Amino acid sequence: MKQPNDETIQSFVDFFILSTLSIRPTNRVGIEQRVEGIARRLFKRGPGLVAGSLQRMGRLGWLADEGKFYALTYAGKEQLESERARRSSVLARFVEEGKGFVYELGKVMQQLELTGSFNDVLPESAHAIIQ
Repeated sequence: MKQPNDETIQSFVDFFILSTLSIRPTNRVGIEQRVEGIARRLFKRGPGLVAGSLQRMGRLGWLADEGKFYALTYAGKEQLESERARRSSVLARFVEEGKGFVYELGKVMQQLELTGSFNDVLPESAHAIIQ
């Protein structure tokens, strides 16, 4: 399977972090476990992927460090909505980069119980691949 580029990987890591925090404030270890569990099935990643993303997202004002927990800020909620809207075009690129990746992504999204709105934004070509 072709490896997605760094920008694509970062986009999905951001999305998974924001999605995780949209459920409830979570500590760094909980975020890392959830994102790393997803990432290991989808693409090769370097060490510190989540920690670096949390720091960057904090600087951007998308999340607040509330002691032991991270929480979404208003700007983070807006960014999550923007990422949800953008998924359709990102997934279209994944379809072009490799059907296997989209299939794995669909399985992961089902496991995360995020498929309610996810299927609505999948391009038709991806529906045929993951079903």
